[in-house]
Amino acid sequence: MASSRPGTIRIDRIGARYSVRRSSSVAEVAAMIATCSGSAPHDLRDRALIEVMYSTGARASELMGLELRDVDLERGAVLIRGKGGKCRFAVLGPSAADALWSMPALINLLLSPLLSMTYAPVFAYIIWWSSKPR
Repeated sequence: MASSRPGTIRIDRIGARYSVRRSSSVAEVAAMIATCSGSAPHDLRDRALIEVMYSTGARASELMGLELRDVDLERGAVLIRGKGGKCRFAVLGPSAADALWSMPALINLLLSPLLSMTYAPVFAYIIWWSSKPR
């Protein structure tokens, strides 16, 4: 591994090449949000899922594991628990925070003394609540 500059060496990369997946465009995300612009519980839930996913870059599986203790709406931060036990903080944008606050299911979860456990899975509970017959 010779280098043209004295006192330095060139190290070749070893290993597989990584490809980066194409992310959704702003227009695609806006179209997804437009499909859930109603006030029905499932529309509020779907909008919150899309907004939080877009704002934080979280995977769907990471959102399903999101617990109430991981969401800090006052500071606009979310603790994402990823694959292999890895954790990272992500910024929760204003529109994502508004989408979360607009869900009656989350308000019920936050205010209910029986359900306001810190380990309550946020979106799993919301999906169950929004699918209940009214």
